[in-house]
Amino acid sequence: FVAGGGNPKVTYDLTKKLIGIRKGNAALWKGNYAEMWRPNGGQNVYAFYRGSGTNRVIVVVNTSGSAATVNLDIQGNAGISATDKSALSNGTVFNDLLAEGAPASATVASGKLPVTIGAGKMGIYRAGATGTGGTGGTAVQVTFQVSASTYFGQDVYLVGDRAELGAWNTA
Repeated sequence: FVAGGGNPKVTYDLTKKLIGIRKGNAALWKGNYAEMWRPNGGQNVYAFYRGSGTNRVIVVVNTSGSAATVNLDIQGNAGISATDKSALSNGTVFNDLLAEGAPASATVASGKLPVTIGAGKMGIYRAGATGTGGTGGTAVQVTFQVSASTYFGQDVYLVGDRAELGAWNTA
């Protein structure tokens, strides 16, 4: 995975996006870790799982020159807790938070998460999340209470990057 192909602006924007994703997903900075896939003389793909409470994330990186399909074993992975395995049952949808060319979503089937990822692509998949470029996920109703002095017709903007709000891109 090459960030920006040497273009400083693209690299900066991607780094900013990655920081926002990490900040909005406690699993990425304090969660349990389990390796899910690594190069074994075949596909040059690395994947790992991180889980913290109800925040569950799988990162998949393909550094090879061709697309690769991996079946990431969730139910058979000894590094994933029984609680997390129970929450990641068949039908659980993982949505890509990064939206940089990896598939927008993947669904658990037969205890595994099948992902076909393009050459040089990376996906950061969160269970039940709506990604920045994906569809699906778990819809939640959000109510905001704003106390401010405004005038008729004035625009009010809400920004945030909390995981509870879907890790909004504050840019």
